Amino acid sequence: MQVAADTAAVMVTHDGERFLRQQCDSIFRQDLLPAVLIVVDDASSDGSRDILRDVARSAPIPVELIWTDASGISNRKSRIAGNMVKGLAAAAPYEIVLLSDQDDEWLVDRLTRQREILRNDSSAMLVAGDGILIDEAGQ
Repeated sequence: MQVAADTAAVMVTHDGERFLRQQCDSIFRQDLLPAVLIVVDDASSDGSRDILRDVARSAPIPVELIWTDASGISNRKSRIAGNMVKGLAAAAPYEIVLLSDQDDEWLVDRLTRQREILRNDSSAMLVAGDGILIDEAGQ
């Protein structure tokens, strides 16, 4: 298992228990793993936190869990952005950060391809990719 010591993955979640294992598994199946997965959970009331604790125990890389409660923020976009900022702050020691939602599923070469662009093009500060929309059955 190869690990990119300069790269972190940051995921934000809220009540995402039905997605979390699959999303974490897709990160752990990368052909090049991030050095750490940082997860910011915003006051989940379902089984998300238990799933994340379980995932962290068996993960092939360190998983840093950040519990937060931004429920006092009524604007949903501001709440999500604030949680992403918390994750980015935790990832500050890393040169490259890949962002994730709780219901994403990464293709196995995502980290390798995006990291390569950022490392080889000094003018690039951000890389985005096309998404493939799938349903809950993975179709």
